Amino acid sequence: MEIACVIDKRLASLPRPGRGGGPRPGRAFISDPVAAAEATEAMVRALEGIGAAVESEQAGEAFFAVDGLRGLYGGSSAGVLAAARRALGEERRIATRRTRLAAFLRAEEWPRPVPVAALRRRLGTSEREADELTEALARLGIETLRDFARLSADQVSDRFGPLGLRALRLCHGEEEPLRPRPPHEQVAEAIELPEGTAGRQLDRALELLVDRLLAAPQRKGRTLLGLRLGALLASLLTLDRLFMADHEDGSLDLITMSRTPLELACAAKALAHWLAAGLPLIVATPVLGLLLNLDMVATGAVALTLLAGTPALTFTGMIGAALAVTLHRGGLLMAVLVLPLSIPVLIFGVAASQAVIVGPMTFGAPFSILCALSLVSLVIGPFAAAASLKHGLD
Repeated sequence: MEIACVIDKRLASLPRPGRGGGPRPGRAFISDPVAAAEATEAMVRALEGIGAAVESEQAGEAFFAVDGLRGLYGGSSAGVLAAARRALGEERRIATRRTRLAAFLRAEEWPRPVPVAALRRRLGTSEREADELTEALARLGIETLRDFARLSADQVSDRFGPLGLRALRLCHGEEEPLRPRPPHEQVAEAIELPEGTAGRQLDRALELLVDRLLAAPQRKGRTLLGLRLGALLASLLTLDRLFMADHEDGSLDLITMSRTPLELACAAKALAHWLAAGLPLIVATPVLGLLLNLDMVATGAVALTLLAGTPALTFTGMIGAALAVTLHRGGLLMAVLVLPLSIPVLIFGVAASQAVIVGPMTFGAPFSILCALSLVSLVIGPFAAAASLKHGLD
């Protein structure tokens, strides 16, 4: 198999002085980790755009197999590399060899003979442990990969342990197969709305967007987020009417002036809304899971996260409904207020569900945070909504 290594020159290593020689870990032109991750993601997507299955575990580098792409680009490796260079631009270096290490060394333009310091970034361990190994080799007079490869496995094992054996296998060309990531495919839908759209028109537009997203063929395998998004919109689309009908017929004024605490009335209305909008979705989860080809464990996890998370959506949305009830075009304002507050519920709900299905994260941590969000909104929501109603009606 021929493996290509792509290196982003803006993230290339700087020369490292010292007895170990070789490159110093660090970025030459991009010092911001977020910017480095974004640059790496852009590089990986460009490679995926030419059909490559890409493995990228460190910022600024990517690997992919050339063999399967030759038929698409003239039957030769040169055609594949030319297509990759067109997609990547001039800021990336690319080289091919039979192993990751050999391709990496050529792309990084290491001198010959290659010093043992070149192994630092390829050992899959902490920088401290890699430095200790290469410095120990240098103290023993083993300065190049060729010298290190001449040692026997027993000699390396006795002196350097498992990490040394891993380095020796790399020098002998023994590597694990490539582990390419699933290709990224963006799913997006858009609707152009006239200026000033609000109320039922906005509700209908959101319903149509959700229907389009759920019907998109590219959505296959993204069912959990679809269910969470459905729970959010099922709550949001009806929240603007939570206090509106009472305000229009004057009942809200009577509720405000009654002896019953307004906070209790707000909590009762939120509970009724959850029973009408949130609970049916939870009850329907097994049927939806069957339609979406989820197993029983995944379906149970989704139902449990919906049970824990939908109260947070309702009680958080109640605050926005109370703020918008006396305002003109309040439905649009409510969406702007409520959606950002709902993002943490979506994040931890999906994380808990995915933990059950694919791991490696445990289910308990995100689920506990989800329960905490609901408990906090249950406590704060009625008081905040009552204060908003009193202020708006004064």
